[in-house]
Amino acid sequence: MKAVADGGYPADVGIGIVIVFFFSLIVFPIAGIVDGLLAYVLPVFPRVILTTLIGAMVAVGLSVSLGFVLGCNDAPSLLLLMPVAAIGALSTGVCSLFSQS
Repeated sequence: MKAVADGGYPADVGIGIVIVFFFSLIVFPIAGIVDGLLAYVLPVFPRVILTTLIGAMVAVGLSVSLGFVLGCNDAPSLLLLMPVAAIGALSTGVCSLFSQS
């Protein structure tokens, strides 16, 4: 709340939100297809775990490939990829869990 009292969030937060939004537009269809295929074979909770892992892998793979496309020839460290994997895993896992109705 201090950032709001000081005059708003920095511009990096706004750019990060936009990047995460467009990034999720690529990750979710892939995880959705995998979740739909696993729905025929597995019960809910093993399917959620596998979809969560797929979401993390797709998110990390997409961020690494985007880095290479943008000209970064060095492989990113694991510490930089952990938040990307966590966000991808959490969002796809929650969506997979809530899709079971």
